[in-house]
Amino acid sequence: MKHVIVIETYYLGPTNTLGARVVARTHTGFRRAIAWDHALDTDKNHLAALAALLIDKLDVPAVDMRKVTRGAGPHGAYIWTHPSRV
Repeated sequence: MKHVIVIETYYLGPTNTLGARVVARTHTGFRRAIAWDHALDTDKNHLAALAALLIDKLDVPAVDMRKVTRGAGPHGAYIWTHPSRV
């Protein structure tokens, strides 16, 4: 049976104490937020959050990023899938 990791990325606007950021979270509870990079477009900011989560929290090598697929989620979020090593 093939397993996949499902990740949602979404934008959080700035607050009085924090700047704008993108959050990536998995269906299993892992979460990673990164600061919004104004030098990047929206897609690349979401991809950067996804890469940070996969590489930092889930130990997925950077070369495995080619296996990621993207879809649309609710309220402007992106839904990503990546094959699991389980």
